[in-house]
Amino acid sequence: MSFTTLLANSLIGFVLVFLVLLILMAFIAVMNKAFSIRESEKAPAAESAPAPAAKKEIPEVILQNVSERDAAMIMAIVADESGIPLEELRFISIREVKKDEV
Repeated sequence: MSFTTLLANSLIGFVLVFLVLLILMAFIAVMNKAFSIRESEKAPAAESAPAPAAKKEIPEVILQNVSERDAAMIMAIVADESGIPLEELRFISIREVKKDEV
């Protein structure tokens, strides 16, 4: 093969690679537009939902014959067993119940 044939083949290879990259770039741009349109259709439904308060006031939990450590463990167990995140639960009071009171 002559030098000019090798140069022409390598030039064709470079052009093909850049052409495929441009086609891939165009495909990604089209898909991005398609998904952004789909997301913008869903956005009004999300905007109509009430916005969470910026800072919630955390009420004091009344502890009756229970240490803070035990109360924290009870809250963590309740959140874990119920599957509800701890920040969504509201504890008003926690008190110890003796066996004879049950």
